[in-house]
This record gives sequence, structure tokens and C-alpha cells, in this order.
Amino acid sequence: MKTQMKTLYIGIVLAAVAFASCSKLDQVPQSTASKEAIFSSENGLKLYTNSFYGMDFLPKNSTTQDAMSDYLAVREVQLFIREGGFAANNSSGWGWTDLRNINYFIYSDVKGGVTTHLTGITYDNFLTALLQGTEYTYKNENGIYLIGERKLEGLRSNRIIQLQHRSLDTIQMMIPAEWKKGVEIKEFREQNT
Repeated sequence: MKTQMKTLYIGIVLAAVAFASCSKLDQVPQSTASKEAIFSSENGLKLYTNSFYGMDFLPKNSTTQDAMSDYLAVREVQLFIREGGFAANNSSGWGWTDLRNINYFIYSDVKGGVTTHLTGITYDNFLTALLQGTEYTYKNENGIYLIGERKLEGLRSNRIIQLQHRSLDTIQMMIPAEWKKGVEIKEFREQNT
């Protein structure tokens, strides 16, 4: 009886191991794209993001919208112009599927990187596109690029001042007398100061 129970237990354990290691059960479905197929290559990402163009709630460049071209010639104000025109009780015609697809793309872990080579674009146009929508900007002053925050005063307005060579005597005459009290002014020719 003991040998039969041992044989039964061994048979159950072997069957469990055999079914757990079966690779046929771990296959990726053929009817839908897997996460690895989409997010592991540049072409997969292109295909996935190109599917966004067919979404119903995104604006389209279509001649069927020509009736909206003149807002003054309509009898009533369009809903999307009115404040509070779109609300949960009057919006219809779209579901959560498209939004879920976009969020799936945004929150997925994309692997790798893509290098691109641009031709026919100036450095100014490149910086404009790169910094657009950020808090940074640039200024080109005679081929010298200043890059910094938009709120900094120096990038909004600046002046270039031509320095002039003046003798020590001329500089001493320009300094007010009360500033010179107790101060020794020296010239350092090797530093041009």
C-alpha cells in the first residue's frame, strides 16, 4: 500500500512539473500584438502611434468640417464654443478605448533609443523646436548662443558695450573724490588693469 501511495504522489508531482514547464501554454497570442512586439522596436512604436490618427475624438483635416469655417454665418453658436458646452450629460459618440490606447502608450516602458540625422535644418530652427514648450530659450548674438531660462532678464534684453582703453590718470579723474578717500589705486600693466 505504501509503494502505491509513493507511486501516486510521484506521479502527481511529475504531472504538475510537466504541465508547468509546457512551452505551448506560454505562447503569445497571434491575433493581437504583444507588448514586446510594440515597444521593443522603432517600427513597432511607429505602427502603434500611427493608429492614433484614426481615433474619432481627435481633430481631423477634412472637408466635411467646412460648415464650421465661418462661425459668424451660423444661426446658433456651436456647442464647443460655448462655455460648459461639453459636459458628461450631453457628450456622446466616443468611448474609453481610444483614451486607454493612448494611456497604454504613455505609461509603457519603452526600451532602447533612436538616433536621427537631420539635414537641411539650421541650428536656430533646431534650438527653437527643441526648447519650444519649455521654460528655456536661446539668443544668438553674432554666432554666440546664450541658452537660459525665459524669465532671466539677460536673455530678454542685452547690450554690447565697446570697451575703451583709458589711461590711469583719466580713470582717476572720473572717480568721485569721496570714493578715493583711503583707497590706493594701482596699475597692473601685465593684467591690463
